[in-house]
Amino acid sequence: MERRVLKEQSALFDQKLEILKEAYVQLDKDRRKVEWEKLKLKAEQDHQEHQKRDEAYGARHEADASVFFKGANNQLALKKRYRDLIKIFHTDNLYGDKETLQAINREYERLQKRYDVPWRRYS
Repeated sequence: MERRVLKEQSALFDQKLEILKEAYVQLDKDRRKVEWEKLKLKAEQDHQEHQKRDEAYGARHEADASVFFKGANNQLALKKRYRDLIKIFHTDNLYGDKETLQAINREYERLQKRYDVPWRRYS
């Protein structure tokens, strides 16, 4: 009788131990999943922060690009200033800057349309 009770207690203990092992395995899986989600969230936040900085940087370059063409009040002066700026800010140069160059190009195209005389396009 005691052996049977001891056997039942041992079997019950083994079942409880197995349940605890499964619970620890599940807990570890959940912990890893939460860590993964935290990493994804952090990466997404960093990405959004970088995008905001890039947008602010781009907007600043857009505003700054108009400064490069101050005083260029006709098409000839505009063209000369553009060529000089390209020589300075071209990406092949040591201190070339891609974003500044792109902003200069956009501003040049915008100003070129302003000074463009319609009859010159067809000659």
